Amino acid sequence: MPIERFADIGVLFGAFLALLITAGQLLLAKKDQKNYLFILTIACLGLYQVSLSFPLFGHLEHWQEIYRPLYIAGMGAVYSSIPAMFLFVRSLPDSEYSRKGYRLLHFLIPLIATLVLALFVSFPKDPAVSPCDYYDFLYNGSPLLRIIDQISVLMALGYFSLAFAQFYSLTKKSSDEKKKNLLAVLVVLFLILFFMSLYFRYSNQGDLLHYLFKLRFTLLMICVLVLSYRYPYITNIIKLEVYRESYTKSTLAKVNVDNALMLLEKSMETDHAFRDSTLTMKRIAADLGLSAHQLSEIFNTRLKKTFSSYINEKRVAFAKKLLSEEIGMPVTDIAKECGFNSISNFNTLFKKAAGISPSDYRKSLLSGKKKGL
Repeated sequence: MPIERFADIGVLFGAFLALLITAGQLLLAKKDQKNYLFILTIACLGLYQVSLSFPLFGHLEHWQEIYRPLYIAGMGAVYSSIPAMFLFVRSLPDSEYSRKGYRLLHFLIPLIATLVLALFVSFPKDPAVSPCDYYDFLYNGSPLLRIIDQISVLMALGYFSLAFAQFYSLTKKSSDEKKKNLLAVLVVLFLILFFMSLYFRYSNQGDLLHYLFKLRFTLLMICVLVLSYRYPYITNIIKLEVYRESYTKSTLAKVNVDNALMLLEKSMETDHAFRDSTLTMKRIAADLGLSAHQLSEIFNTRLKKTFSSYINEKRVAFAKKLLSEEIGMPVTDIAKECGFNSISNFNTLFKKAAGISPSDYRKSLLSGKKKGL
């Protein structure tokens, strides 16, 4: 199979993938403005992919007449996907994202570009030109189209550079629990910027990177789909929806959750249950008069964290207390006192939470006390 045909099939596959993702979003029981922005973005990219894969349908009669409105619609869609994706990414860190009228101004330039394209760009009707060569024929014969195209790429580079800078700043300041989600978004933004940077060098040449550029949105959607399953923060789909659904038949409605949380805190703060290195969620649940499933639901829906992360937070907090008060106690003994199985695990989790190792944490406390004297 020629590489050109393989690329066209890959582009069409991207269009079907966009349709699948869009349908998945529309079927969500709970949607917010972020979901609708994501739907708009993926739908626009899907329409563009359809217009880009048109060479596969060159056997159709009067294909040039069909291609003109399809091409304009596809280009308008990809122009509109730039602000739509930027607004979606920009909305991710906000717990409450509200619709504001001025955001529609972001779509003004794509609208103008589409109108100019429809009104002033001429579409040749040379029957000798095949669908495979039609885009190059049109692009090379219309300086206005090249200008619009280049402006759109520059606009995309500007938008996504701002978004990348924002998420990079957020990642540096965020807690370790949120950092993985933000890093996943940074990966997506990096891929977008990478493919955009290929435009000026490889968008119109017949080498391997040209076809990689042609498949950019298919690759991007595959990446988003894979990452969203592992990090549902990106799209708020699949995993979170299934997670909510898995608890719909639980017996938590019969449980006094506030009382269970109070007893849980008492077992941690007063009895220091976390100091037992063999502690399990099943045992804690039994002590609280709950099933492990019910306690898991409480952790995920009320505390917004897993059992292991909750226990590790308690252990690290207690370790900080011992490092501060028990100056002569070796770090290895402190690790055991707090319930850690090994010193390496203790060092890893402590540094993840505090940013420095237990030894350096103790040194900083000692130097602070000396300065205080």
